[in-house]
Amino acid sequence: MAFCPALPYTPESRGSGGWWSGPLTPVRSVERLLDLLDDIHHHKAIYTAPGAELRHLASCQASHCKHEWMDKVRPEELVRTFDATIYYSGGHDDPRCRIKGIDLTNGRHMWTDGSICPFMSSSAAWDWVTDTVADFTGHVSIWLVSWMVFQHTGVWIVGEHGNTPDYHLGYIKPNNQCWCRSGKKYRKCHMQQDQILAWRMRR
Repeated sequence: MAFCPALPYTPESRGSGGWWSGPLTPVRSVERLLDLLDDIHHHKAIYTAPGAELRHLASCQASHCKHEWMDKVRPEELVRTFDATIYYSGGHDDPRCRIKGIDLTNGRHMWTDGSICPFMSSSAAWDWVTDTVADFTGHVSIWLVSWMVFQHTGVWIVGEHGNTPDYHLGYIKPNNQCWCRSGKKYRKCHMQQDQILAWRMRR
């Protein structure tokens, strides 16, 4: 991947998928880091530089908020390198990323297979038709920054979705991608199951 040369590619022996494995450093400089964190918190545009490094947009003219949780953040502690492995099947399902060497036992924004959950698939944050694994690494970096801030503050700055059938039914439109990362439309995947589970939970 030219965008992340530190992540060499290993193809599957069968099929069209493969792995990119190596170091990711989401934050390399503390310059305007608090402004970057505020932009992530408010879902504003940020710049993803080569190597999946996150930077505050140089052209940004917006005013930035001072959040209480920022007082617990030591910017220099967010300059950290992670050992990442990203797998992509080559199909319509989302790529999957595992991070080695950190304690993920709290299970926050994680899938049961040990991969991270950088966005809700139904939000169309990543589309297999138009996006690449390089685009996905930007979401991984945002997840890693949120994870680091969470360790110091207890706040998941990028925001959180509910994970219940009722939440899925209220949030996801039938023609949106399903939350499960299958790449299928919600109505053709988990929608009926969520309807049954939600009905059972209301009884």
